[in-house]
Amino acid sequence: MGLFGFMETKVKARRFSKVFGKEWSIVTNYSAHNSGRIWLTWLPSIFSVSSCKVGVQYIHTLVTHRASMKSFWVTMVYGLNDASEREKLWEQIFDLATSISEPWLIAGDFNNILNLEDKLGSPCTIAEVKKFRTCLRSNDQMDFNTGGMFFTWNNKQEGRDKVCTKIDRVIVYRFWLSIFPHFSAEFLPEGLMDQSPCCMKLDNQIGNVRKPFRFFNMWTEAPDFLEIVKDAWNCSINGTPMFRVKVNSDPTNEDLLKQEYEARAEYAKAHQNQNGEMINAPDKIAETFVSYYQKLLGSDEGEVMDIHTEVIQAGQVLSESQKHAVIRPFTENDVRNAL
Repeated sequence: MGLFGFMETKVKARRFSKVFGKEWSIVTNYSAHNSGRIWLTWLPSIFSVSSCKVGVQYIHTLVTHRASMKSFWVTMVYGLNDASEREKLWEQIFDLATSISEPWLIAGDFNNILNLEDKLGSPCTIAEVKKFRTCLRSNDQMDFNTGGMFFTWNNKQEGRDKVCTKIDRVIVYRFWLSIFPHFSAEFLPEGLMDQSPCCMKLDNQIGNVRKPFRFFNMWTEAPDFLEIVKDAWNCSINGTPMFRVKVNSDPTNEDLLKQEYEARAEYAKAHQNQNGEMINAPDKIAETFVSYYQKLLGSDEGEVMDIHTEVIQAGQVLSESQKHAVIRPFTENDVRNAL
């Protein structure tokens, strides 16, 4: 990876030099907005960037991939919250399109849905999507079919209060897929953020050639073979609760949303100790489980004195016939009568 776009960094211009390393080159829109809402960074050894144009809601640059010498335009977008301000963005995209003949990629947070099904948990209207759709249609632009997460933003609420939207997109324009036929884009789980990052590859086939797995018997002769295999199998895999229920398969399904909410609640409860504190470390989780069952089942009381036979006989005991009835083999009729 050698080219990154960052949105809403919340880094002031005076602190910018303390945040970014010297090996990277960067363009920001501090000149258009005092918060520097958009950053475009790249490794000069992999990409060269020129012909930069900066606005409040976008950074527009011509990028050349040094290894392949292929050039293309990249526009990183971060739309404003106000709908009237976003109309200016649609107009600016239209103006940029009039002077572009090379492949063009537009990506980022448009702060606007494109389709009615792009929002869950809150009503939406045709008016919200109409002007964005018109912008893409008029400029011969296409919403690229991305992989990964369908919804790219959520309000971190649960149940009926949860709102999910697809406001982050990858838009491609004229000749893009003919120049980069194996291009791919995938939205990853949001983690601690409220938005999903997007990972794009110009050529998804590079380094992904499938090779058959071959097992060599001599590996078993290595002194630490079994230990290495055991460690690999015991390696813990972490993920977000979104993976527990496949809400992505049907994002409008209320039953799946309910299952997701219940799964998150069970996940949180299972990782709490008796004091209600979240436990994430594997060794601490094991201790919490042991402590829970010790409290549930009780502890060893040590040596218990034998009960005298005469004490037992003084109470109600089974007769000889009852004793034999308890230990006799059961028959097929006994099973039928019990059912």
